[in-house]
Amino acid sequence: MFFLAILFTVGLTPVKANDWPGPNDRAVETFNKEFKGAEDLRWKKEAEFQKALFFFHGHRLIAYFSEEGRLLGSARDVLFNDLPLPVIKAFEGHFAGADYRMIHEIINEEGTTYWLTLEVKGRQYHVKASTSGSLLEVQNLKNELTKD
Repeated sequence: MFFLAILFTVGLTPVKANDWPGPNDRAVETFNKEFKGAEDLRWKKEAEFQKALFFFHGHRLIAYFSEEGRLLGSARDVLFNDLPLPVIKAFEGHFAGADYRMIHEIINEEGTTYWLTLEVKGRQYHVKASTSGSLLEVQNLKNELTKD
């Protein structure tokens, strides 16, 4: 009986994981219009969003769509040298000698912003910047790796 219960549970797990039938036609239509030429497209369901993961012009992107198929925003990883010059100057001024861990460009209804995770002088930060180089938010992160 126990074996049958485990077999039944394991047998249903893939069905439950694949409940989502995929993106709706409106999201696919919007995606094809906004990201013509995208490669290696995969769709996922995340909360109330339809999420597309793909490559576009050599960059890995994530785009979020509403249930109505409206593009809500996109994110991509960028290199420090690919940031707008005002952002580079702002970070060199505020975080001289920083080691940049992750840099994300976020584009949504609010505009374009950049989130940088960095370490400087043994402290880690998560910083949001505008395209003009204004630091919009600075979060001091605890360095979990150095705790004993």
